Amino acid sequence: MTDRHPDEDLSALLDGELDPPGESQVRAHLAGCSACREELERLERARDALRLLAPVDPPPEIVDRFWARIRRFLRIVAGAAALGGIAVVVVLWAASPERAVHPPVDEVGAHLPAFPAGKPLPAGRTPEGWAAPAGLDGMPLVSIRAVGAMTAATYAGGTGTLMLLEEPGVLEDDDYPVVPATLDGRQGVAYSRAGDEEFTWQSGPMVMTLVGTPGELVPAGAALPSPPQSRSLLARARSLCRELVEDLTGA
Repeated sequence: MTDRHPDEDLSALLDGELDPPGESQVRAHLAGCSACREELERLERARDALRLLAPVDPPPEIVDRFWARIRRFLRIVAGAAALGGIAVVVVLWAASPERAVHPPVDEVGAHLPAFPAGKPLPAGRTPEGWAAPAGLDGMPLVSIRAVGAMTAATYAGGTGTLMLLEEPGVLEDDDYPVVPATLDGRQGVAYSRAGDEEFTWQSGPMVMTLVGTPGELVPAGAALPSPPQSRSLLARARSLCRELVEDLTGA
């Protein structure tokens, strides 16, 4: 046993944290050291006094301030994550220009219901962002076909035939043999051939084209519902970030 006083081991002795060899060494030192025995007694009295103290509940305002700071911290973290996500979306959106869609002058056949070969869609299938009505100007829907990125809904009844085409993108009519026109308040472009007329217009995220005889287009255009306005990727990202902040903060 050395002459070193086991100051740091006295508290461990009281708490029963020493291994048997260590405890034996400390007790051997205490047997011959009055200073360490007095220090051990002082520590024991202090520990007993602390145990007799009544528990103190923190003031309610301290708890409120604590949770307020936690909520503020979560708002900052969630806000930073939301801004980072929006920044990524903006970069992707800026790097992906909107798709230009031209009037389908070359795709539509010379006479209805002729149309280039495409992929027939199931009877209950409707294009994304658009719900083709079951009937149009008294003519039932007889077929839906996909031709590339375009979807064609054909309506037929009696001797009349109508075709409704849709394609996602932005209408671009430069260098096309079309003229400005209006159909039931819709501003667009028109193209005529062999007794049929095509009217193309921008409707939300879709380029729509109605094909038929001039006498059929006017009532069909009046009966045609507007397609649902699908939100942009940026708007959906903002909404998702807002929901994230609300979920994390309870705000």
